[in-house]
Amino acid sequence: MRLRGGGVGIALGASALVLLAGAYVGCAGGTPGGATGTLQLTILGVAPGMESLVIRVSGDGIATPITETISSPEVTVPATEAALIVPAGEARTVEVEALDLLGVRRGRFAGVVDVPEGATTDLDAQLLEVLRQVAWASDRDGNWEIYVANEDGAGVVNVSQDPAEDWEPTISADGTKVAWTSQRDGNREVYIASTDGTGLLRLTDDPAMDFGPSLNADGSMVAWSSFRDGDMEVYVANSDGTGLRNVSNNPAGDAHCSLSADGSRVSWMSERDGNQEIYMANTDGTGVVNVSQDAGWDAGSSLSADGSRVAWESQRDGNLEIYVASADGTGLLNVSQNPEGDNGPSLSADGARVAWWSYRDGNNEVYVAGTDGTGAVNVSTNAGGDRAPSLSADGLKVAWESDRDGDSEIYMANSDGAGMARLTIDPASDRYAALQGG
Repeated sequence: MRLRGGGVGIALGASALVLLAGAYVGCAGGTPGGATGTLQLTILGVAPGMESLVIRVSGDGIATPITETISSPEVTVPATEAALIVPAGEARTVEVEALDLLGVRRGRFAGVVDVPEGATTDLDAQLLEVLRQVAWASDRDGNWEIYVANEDGAGVVNVSQDPAEDWEPTISADGTKVAWTSQRDGNREVYIASTDGTGLLRLTDDPAMDFGPSLNADGSMVAWSSFRDGDMEVYVANSDGTGLRNVSNNPAGDAHCSLSADGSRVSWMSERDGNQEIYMANTDGTGVVNVSQDAGWDAGSSLSADGSRVAWESQRDGNLEIYVASADGTGLLNVSQNPEGDNGPSLSADGARVAWWSYRDGNNEVYVAGTDGTGAVNVSTNAGGDRAPSLSADGLKVAWESDRDGDSEIYMANSDGAGMARLTIDPASDRYAALQGG
């Protein structure tokens, strides 16, 4: 990828994601104090998987930040929209960010260029991809704890740090917050902390059981299941515990929720109709809808970023299958279409791809496919048991737990099956993988 501007050219590696932070741009020509310069950015190539990113340009001298979606191999931001009004020869800062569908930075640039007056400078920049983070539960300390690490396995942090049991992690799409279920208070409560282990907060404080949290994109909202009303209900609150509300509000059992990344909607499993169905509502409790509408067993929902699409597992065909539909229940489609069991869907942010685990090969394997049912790929491809996948927001990466090594470990791969790597290496059990944006 190449970004070129008046007075400066910045060459970017085509295989990397992009964030240019602190690139100094000066005006070519003119007289000090009176000249103005213009910056025009042209993207000459798009790396695989970058079509869903947004380039955002801002900085000194740009009155209004410019945003351009990468939708083709060549995108030009018009010079008239990117006028840099700066004295000739004086350095100014321009930031160029590459953002994914949830507004999360996907790369960074390490380097500085200072353009002298009247000169044009080309900079070949070494781009370092911002790695996704993964959370999981491990009993490597003799009890279950919540761990967070980069997707390459580096930077491992024990976030929970308590002798009681901690499990069921969920990580925000921006990688800043992790929430989980903890037994440290003698009953199950929901805790939240920064992914570096700081800022630990007990979100729930009730003698009844609270469990199964789900975070929005920036970790400012949490949904979870609670027994505080004498039955299972789905609650939503701000991550500081304020704004508590019962969203499901029904005497039947309601549990196993999924919060949309934008915090607008929540889905869950409900028994209010005498069987298990997938319900959805706005996070203020309005707009309750039965999405699945079938006499069979429906559970395990996963929402798209805006809550417009939902995936879940259903037994309506006499076996477990993965279904996807719009939030109002229309456009229902069986994605897995196999007589063996298919479980545990994880939906991408745009609702275009879904991961799940399947027994179709005679053992549990992790599959990824388009939500139109096409392009199914066996990602895990191993005779051991592989299950419980978590799909990244852009649908390009998937993490899961595998027992191929004789114990449960966390693995990651591209959603086409390439680049498989073992994230955890420990003789204890590592389970419940939660991938940033998953």
